[in-house]
Amino acid sequence: MTTCAVVVSGRGLGDPVSRMDQYEPELNRDPPGDDRDTTTPRAIAADYQQLILGSALPEDKRTILTDWLVRNVTGAKRIAAAAPAGWTIADKTGTGDYGRANDIAIVWPTAHPPLVLAIMSDRTGGYDAEPSSELIAEAARHIFSTLV
Repeated sequence: MTTCAVVVSGRGLGDPVSRMDQYEPELNRDPPGDDRDTTTPRAIAADYQQLILGSALPEDKRTILTDWLVRNVTGAKRIAAAAPAGWTIADKTGTGDYGRANDIAIVWPTAHPPLVLAIMSDRTGGYDAEPSSELIAEAARHIFSTLV
């Protein structure tokens, strides 16, 4: 499992996997193997599906959250860097110790229905390992290449 980057009331969404045990910045510092503050790509993607594309939030709250995520600039070198021109990306990044880099996005391709993409990574090298935005972008490019 990987460090959770977004505070989500997972139990209310039926998410039995995601955990939020600490606050920023401590939640980004859990060592590998520590289950605190964790989720999986599948679990967090399902949460985003419900929050942004589903009915977990009232429409006005869903619109506000979507707007915040679309205007987010921290993911410019991650999933958004790989998206073809004209696609809309609404994402939330996460970065932590031990080389952790995550990006969770709702992607609106021009010729396809929206999709939810959760890319979570960590690197070897211990506590000070550098996170890699390029690794996230490379994974997204591979996924997007199957759609265009």
